[in-house]
Amino acid sequence: MRLITTLACASLLGASSAMAADVTLQVSYAGPILETMHKEIVQRFEAEHPGIKIALAPPVREYDELLQQTLRKAITGGMPDVAFFPLNRVSVLADRGLLQPMDANLASDPAWKDLGYSEGILPLGKFGNHQWSIPFQLSTPVIFYNKQLTRAAGFDSFPDSWSGIEKLIDTIHQSGKIGGHIDYDLPNNGAFQALVMGAGGDLMDPAKKEITFDGPEGVAAIDLLRRFVDAGMVDMSRDQARQAFAAGTIGLQVSSSSILGKLAQQIGDKFELGVAPLPVSAKNGRVPLGGSSAVILTKDTVKEKAAWEYIKFVIGPEGQTISTKATGYIPLNDTAVKRADLLGDFLKTNPNYSVAIAAKAHSAPVFEFPGENSVRISDEIRNCLQAAINGKTSSTDTLACMRSAVQRLVPQQ
Repeated sequence: MRLITTLACASLLGASSAMAADVTLQVSYAGPILETMHKEIVQRFEAEHPGIKIALAPPVREYDELLQQTLRKAITGGMPDVAFFPLNRVSVLADRGLLQPMDANLASDPAWKDLGYSEGILPLGKFGNHQWSIPFQLSTPVIFYNKQLTRAAGFDSFPDSWSGIEKLIDTIHQSGKIGGHIDYDLPNNGAFQALVMGAGGDLMDPAKKEITFDGPEGVAAIDLLRRFVDAGMVDMSRDQARQAFAAGTIGLQVSSSSILGKLAQQIGDKFELGVAPLPVSAKNGRVPLGGSSAVILTKDTVKEKAAWEYIKFVIGPEGQTISTKATGYIPLNDTAVKRADLLGDFLKTNPNYSVAIAAKAHSAPVFEFPGENSVRISDEIRNCLQAAINGKTSSTDTLACMRSAVQRLVPQQ
């Protein structure tokens, strides 16, 4: 399968002629679950770009771990040439002068307009006056559910409201299973953000000066989390919860759409997997849209040209086809979605992958707290949520715990 257009070939030849010898790019990313996908993309890329070699660093577990690792290497040496960071962490690197802007590449590369990159996505990687990153993979929280357990509980179709879902998990729990599980440990506290935003709330005011997540929407979010606890949810690690769901011991799981491919693989033929969108109860309700974006850190001119070719490939038709099929991330390339031999037929025969795509219509970028302590704030909020799951705090106390952490760590106005 060869997807490079004539213009793309011309651009590649021009870039390759500027490289007298092979160029090796050091590339970093987070998430061992994505290792196979990245290796497949590299294999395809190197086959079509014989002058560029990609050296993938062993993946760290979390994005924030990758961020801290990169900040350390900025001092000690050994930074990657290209890396994949979450959209709401790119500004941390840009503010420290560690990234190369991509405005000139976008403006001067004649092949860009023929790649089929989805309209409206590019601005997500822009901060201030520069394009600091190119979004690569986007996901949103969704509900994975066991269709057999759902039908056994008397539901012919999956409920479209939280009240209906509460009835479902109660019934499943009465049968001896864990009714449901909310992955409260998602990056950026994604599940909590989704519950607040879906009810029409925000974590802070638009100016990011006042905390607003502890209003009625926040109380409802923690109350819902505690309802899941009443239906059998226990404090498990992300991996433990996914393994338990795949084994058929949990009725449903709220987690990132990005795990769909791996989850389906784990489940195999044990039961039929369903995917449903998170209920959005308010007219102005949204779901958080997060994920990773590609950045260039190298200051070497030749490597920067090679890095741009690699980034174009991963967000091009072939790279996005590999990404979506392997994971469940929302495809960001219209050409890939439209072509039957890429994702067109695949999405028709695998409707679970289309749930997150549809949710994009009422999404908003994942929220990031202001200042340099956003990573610590996420950790503190996770600890507060964990205490609630373990029955140590009420909804009010949980939100007070979160407010205290945020007030202590955000810049004082």
